[in-house]
Amino acid sequence: MNKVIVLVGATSMIGQACARILAEKETLILLARNTEKLEDLKKRGNSVEAYPVDITSQQKIESILDKVLKTHGRIDAMVYKYTSQ
Repeated sequence: MNKVIVLVGATSMIGQACARILAEKETLILLARNTEKLEDLKKRGNSVEAYPVDITSQQKIESILDKVLKTHGRIDAMVYKYTSQ
């Protein structure tokens, strides 16, 4: 069964590596600030959705997660990769 995975901080080096691997087999929801990198990652899989967002805003992330739940009915896993700079 295809898993719905949310990857927060998808445009960091580790986040991009995770996204490239997961995009091949899973439904992947990407959240990050860098719109250009998000769009590049979105092209790598058939079921990839990208949301540009300030990942330090809990309210904005919760809003996107609500959209994901309404669209997909579930979230099977969430990876939160964020480091302050």
